[in-house]
Amino acid sequence: MASEEQFILRVLDGCAAPSEKSKRFKAKLETQYEDAGYKDDPEKGEMTFVFAEGLVVFKERAVTADDAAALLEKVTELEQADSGKLMESYLGEPPKQTFCFRIIVGDEKLMSVINDKMWIAKLLFQETGSLGAAEMGMLETSLLDFGENAWVVSPVGVLLAGEIEDIRRCIYLVSQSMVGVATYLAIANELKQQLYETPPTFTESELSTYEGKLENLSDTTSYLINDVRDEMLNADPRTVLIVRKLQEVMSIVGHEERVRVFLDVARRKVERARSVKAGRESKRLSAILFAFSMIIAISNSLVIYINLTRNMSLSPMQAILVEMPLLVLTVALVIYLFREIFKRTLQF
Repeated sequence: MASEEQFILRVLDGCAAPSEKSKRFKAKLETQYEDAGYKDDPEKGEMTFVFAEGLVVFKERAVTADDAAALLEKVTELEQADSGKLMESYLGEPPKQTFCFRIIVGDEKLMSVINDKMWIAKLLFQETGSLGAAEMGMLETSLLDFGENAWVVSPVGVLLAGEIEDIRRCIYLVSQSMVGVATYLAIANELKQQLYETPPTFTESELSTYEGKLENLSDTTSYLINDVRDEMLNADPRTVLIVRKLQEVMSIVGHEERVRVFLDVARRKVERARSVKAGRESKRLSAILFAFSMIIAISNSLVIYINLTRNMSLSPMQAILVEMPLLVLTVALVIYLFREIFKRTLQF
């Protein structure tokens, strides 16, 4: 049995992945804690939160030590769980995108070291040297001290210490931001693939498919932007502060802006393809009308030639000389229209 002097931590290595198949666990139609799907498997030491966009799986381990230094060493030596295999066991297929994050939970004893900046820096910020003024300032803003408990939030993990009434809700708040980041990454990667791997020109069916995918990704982005913010609506001030800090360190705003840029570029690409396609159709129509006009012009020239030779009894040479101005004008017009219509129409 652990002595009362020992530090005891729960270390939860979490991985988030977006997937439509997450809905088979439980559809999450509203972004509220009560609506989140939740599964707990104590035998495997796994905890799962299910969202409409995807799911988050935590692999839990207990770490004990006699002092803070030994605790730090044990936690930092822990390897992250294999996120790909962990998510594949739930989804039944390799995840398209993952985002990993660690949650460390301690009791009131950990509050004694929560203000030890070097200890926190080594635990959550992978610090190996000394702390400068900029780093000290960063650590100050990363600490959310609520008196009876405290949060320290970093880009790689979050530390919860003290007396916490509902630890599951705290893990849920972290999970919500995690699945948001994973979904943003997946959307950005898919948009990047569409932008860089699609051909410079489209057939009508290819353009329709491309536009359909773009519309779906745009809708997903809109839902996701609302989803990652809904928890702050009508929430208590403490929850709002926690969610904002989580979204700040996980660069939620940066991920949203990145996706928006990709969407804007993709939309412009579709608009340009539509414009080019419309221009080509217009030129092709002009070419067809030109062809009909040429047929009519040649037919009229032949009719005039026949009338001159038969009805006016002119010789073939005389008829050609009479028609020469009309023939010259027709040839000049043909050359001009060919250059203005056919040449540009046939350039792709």
